[in-house]
Amino acid sequence: MAGETAVDALGHPVKTYLPDPRSGASTRTRRLRVNLTVAAVMSGFALLGLSLAAGGKPLWLALLPLLLGGAAFASIWVSSMRVIDAEPADHVELYEHGLATRSGRRVRTLLWSETAEYRVGAFEPPMKVTSEGLRPTREPGTRATLQRADGSRVEIMLSGVRDGAELRETIGERTVAVLLPPAVETVRAGGAVAFGGFSLDSTGIHHDGRTVTWGELDHLVDAAGARIAVQDVRGRQWFTTRTSDFPNLPLFRALAGRLHTGHTPG
Repeated sequence: MAGETAVDALGHPVKTYLPDPRSGASTRTRRLRVNLTVAAVMSGFALLGLSLAAGGKPLWLALLPLLLGGAAFASIWVSSMRVIDAEPADHVELYEHGLATRSGRRVRTLLWSETAEYRVGAFEPPMKVTSEGLRPTREPGTRATLQRADGSRVEIMLSGVRDGAELRETIGERTVAVLLPPAVETVRAGGAVAFGGFSLDSTGIHHDGRTVTWGELDHLVDAAGARIAVQDVRGRQWFTTRTSDFPNLPLFRALAGRLHTGHTPG
């Protein structure tokens, strides 16, 4: 993608997260399978052409299977690679100032300082036609999306890499380190910080016309079904929502914790 930071500018390497074989075939393996399949079929068309030429057939007829087959399988190759390249990456390199993902020769980079939104949710792969009917192009899983202010993004298949839970937490920590200071300053200046349909300001947590003040807040609860809830001091849960619908959830937790602490007596 044009305008991305060079890998050398990301600082010292920290850790590389490789594909987890338990999550199915990796992006690299699937690309290799497509290349080998196309190469084998094209070789078959070439041998057929040679056989026709050896049998005295006109050159144009001998070349016809190779030309028509080549055109058809070139289209299949391009389509298959586009599908694979559009999927979240399963090879991630963590650096001091950002991260890089690799898929074939494509490298995408992101500086922590560029991150405007970090979201984790389910990934449902597209479907493809096979001899067994419609099948997903890969196993479903959990995807992390890091988005810049201009809307460009880097996507990672957290469930497709080894130590995906660790990577998820690390990305959360790095994005909070970048986004928390300006968020705190916004609240101190009398503003509010929005998280989808939620917002935080100096008075409390707001959603859908309701407010839980910092004095009423007890803590944030991880509820069943991958949901998060706001619980008050009387034990009532407010504003229950799915974590996948929540942009910048680590920042929401950190900012709410900071503002709540600042309003706690004593």
